[in-house]
Amino acid sequence: MNTKANTLSGGWFDLTQCAREYPISRRKLQQLVYQQRLKAYRLDRKIFVKREDLERLLMASPVGGDLDRIVAETANELLGK
Repeated sequence: MNTKANTLSGGWFDLTQCAREYPISRRKLQQLVYQQRLKAYRLDRKIFVKREDLERLLMASPVGGDLDRIVAETANELLGK
């Protein structure tokens, strides 16, 4: 199943989709929403967050700030560069 095709227009994801797309668990996302560190919206029984809000939070975290570097290093290792 293609999760990108199942996102709502405007970059909205439910928590399960976020956990599939980003290196963060669904449970941790629930905690961040409960702690009001991540803005979320409820529609019926699902909780939705904006992609930009999640990315901003991940980049602000101590690990998230180095995410680009980690991804680049991992890609170079896998490609043998």
